[in-house]
Amino acid sequence: MSDRLVERIAAKLGNPVRDPHGDPIPAPDGSVEELPVRILDDLPPGAVGEIVRVWDTDPELLRYLTEHAINLGERIEVVERQPFGGPMVVKVGSPPDAATHAIGKEIAQALSVTLR
Repeated sequence: MSDRLVERIAAKLGNPVRDPHGDPIPAPDGSVEELPVRILDDLPPGAVGEIVRVWDTDPELLRYLTEHAINLGERIEVVERQPFGGPMVVKVGSPPDAATHAIGKEIAQALSVTLR
């Protein structure tokens, strides 16, 4: 592919720096912007960040996240962790409209967050 074609495609797409899963798209010079991220499952209660990457390509999981408005760019706050392997309770979205979700380990391990 020519550089000009790549530039035109990027411009048509709005010059994204991340793909739909949050993976970085290299700049024209080949450099890649890496964000300092943490896996959601590793965060303690009280942690607040932004969802920046989904590490799973399972269509059912991706549909679930979309249906529950758990999307890239959303604010996420860890509210609590239920004991004995129970779910993690999170708030997704900006207060006061944040939605509360109880999510299992599979989802918590599939999301990367940059801390605020």
